[in-house]
Amino acid sequence: MGLSARLGERTTLLANQTAAYSPSYLYGLFPSDAVSTPGYAVPAAPDYAIGDSESYSYGTTLTLTHGLSLRSRLSATGEFQYTDYLNNMGTRRDLNSQGIRGEFSRNLTQNTAVRAGYRYRTGKFGHVADAVATEPGASATEHGGELSAQYSRPLSPVQQLAVECSFGWSRVNTPVSSAAGPGTGRFYRLSSDVAVAWQFTTSWQTRATFSRGLEYIAQLGEPVVIDGFSAELGGFITPRIDVLASARYSSGASALNRDTLVFDTYGADLRVRYALTRSLAVYGQYLYYYYEFQRNTRLPTGIPSGLERNGLRAGLTLWVPALRR
Repeated sequence: MGLSARLGERTTLLANQTAAYSPSYLYGLFPSDAVSTPGYAVPAAPDYAIGDSESYSYGTTLTLTHGLSLRSRLSATGEFQYTDYLNNMGTRRDLNSQGIRGEFSRNLTQNTAVRAGYRYRTGKFGHVADAVATEPGASATEHGGELSAQYSRPLSPVQQLAVECSFGWSRVNTPVSSAAGPGTGRFYRLSSDVAVAWQFTTSWQTRATFSRGLEYIAQLGEPVVIDGFSAELGGFITPRIDVLASARYSSGASALNRDTLVFDTYGADLRVRYALTRSLAVYGQYLYYYYEFQRNTRLPTGIPSGLERNGLRAGLTLWVPALRR
């Protein structure tokens, strides 16, 4: 559930509250996007479920943006995330993280904009696997900065190109006594995001994204550094038939010790949708997912070191006006 409101001539407020139920251990190995629109929900991804570890995930985001001038904006964001495991019988601890972000952005030209930001985040993590456990309530704190640039321009009356690049750094402090092995204490990590979107006809567009950064994944019990790539292509074959295809890859490892929790994941989706009427459509979808942990990674009980899954889905899509005038 989300709300976007204008508090004044130059000030806006974005509030978002999410809740998700998932039976899946590993729904978070792909890099996640920050909340940018009201109503954005936590992706539970039941298609990737591999066990019966039930969990509830909650997320709260609050963003206040103020326009300093026609070209400049200043924003502040507060975030809170919490994962509650049910019936874990002592094999897994809950995870929560919270943080704040500040950002200044300015439009340099009609097609170019730049951003500079700072973030602070802290999270409590830990899992119990066999006889080895991290310290109860072990936590990590992160300080980081980011610089980014956005560029967009029309290439023709029907073609549009948009590019966004961001680079940043983070300093992470972890408890030396967390029994996580070498690499605990204080360390530094670089992060980056590159996204390219191209609308090459009036009804077809493609998008590619690369990201590298620190993620708190409740299912793995500790922060990890993830490199991820995704590509997407979508458009209309006929006025009634549209197609959406996507592919993803990510590679990650523990942020505490690069020789542990090393994994690779792959995924692909293909959806074909046919419009029966102006407000009703039927669709078919194919899903593929694969992951593998390497180097004798110690995993929580019940999680296999590798999984490959293929799936088919059919469904209906209905558009209904929320308000009528």
